[in-house]
Amino acid sequence: MKQHRGITASFLALVVVTGAGYLDFYILQNGLPRSTDTANVVVMILTAWNGIAAMVCNYYYGASHDAKRATEIMGAAVPSPEPNATESAKANGS
Repeated sequence: MKQHRGITASFLALVVVTGAGYLDFYILQNGLPRSTDTANVVVMILTAWNGIAAMVCNYYYGASHDAKRATEIMGAAVPSPEPNATESAKANGS
């Protein structure tokens, strides 16, 4: 079974990752606000946004890629017979 990602999911992933990069760049260039309360809110927003961006990257390059590979491996595998199938058949009188 082939996995399809919709254009909407891909677009949202692009927006999240690009937005996180832009926010990080902006804060690195301009620094945090001088107010402690505002700085705490900005840091909290940046942390959440970067966490979401990391989850998007993990989805696209991690679990979904591994699942696809596992499916390919399982599809190509040939089931092996039970190791003692002939002995158990003899014991049962078959």
